[in-house]
Parts: sequence; structure tokens; C-alpha cells
Amino acid sequence: MTIEEIKLKITSTIKESFPKVVVVISTFDCPSDVIVSVFSVEPNDVRAVKDLILNLDAEVCTISEFCITPLVRNMEITEKYYPQYLSK
Repeated sequence: MTIEEIKLKITSTIKESFPKVVVVISTFDCPSDVIVSVFSVEPNDVRAVKDLILNLDAEVCTISEFCITPLVRNMEITEKYYPQYLSK
């Protein structure tokens, strides 16, 4: 899988289950480390979003060199520190 295919798979899978969240996918120093930041998550959904990302990591890591790390932010944290990622 290419990084673009992985980004598309991650984004579409998360949005399918949680359509109101904002998903930002990035890589930094190591291109095989994929950081999945999810903002505007309802407090009761934080654990489910993290679990979904970790399940995707297990699936993707078995067929590629990529490793996925979740960063999930609830509505309160998004409003306070990341207002640019509030869901519309």
C-alpha cells in the first residue's frame, strides 16, 4: 500500500463511523510513521475512535511498513486548543 492509499483508507473508515469528526493525517521525520489526528470527537466516542485507529494499524502494519499512531481530541480540547479543527 502507498501512503496515499493508507490515508484514504483511514479517512474513509473513520468518517464512515464518525461522520462529524475532522481527520488530519501527517508524517514527520520518519515517513513510515503515520500520525492520525482526529478532532471534534464526542466524549463518549473517544475510546471507540482510538480503537478503530488501532485496528486499522494492526491491519495496515501486517501488509506494509507503515505504523499508525492515534491522537484523538474531544470537543472540549478541540474548542480550547484546536479551534481551526472544529467540525462544521
